[in-house]
Amino acid sequence: MKYEVEISESAEKFLKKIPKKDRSRIIEKIDALEDEPMPLGSIKLQGHKESLYVYRT
Repeated sequence: MKYEVEISESAEKFLKKIPKKDRSRIIEKIDALEDEPMPLGSIKLQGHKESLYVYRT
């Protein structure tokens, strides 16, 4: 099953400002979230009504 990944405008702005080498690595990880939305190492954030997770690359 494929999931939809939404990127905020502020995140898009941030991605445009970082070096291309790092940007491509991050975009690759973001694209992988469409297939596996909670990869190994993701952590559920506390104190939110929605289920929000953090995933560091």
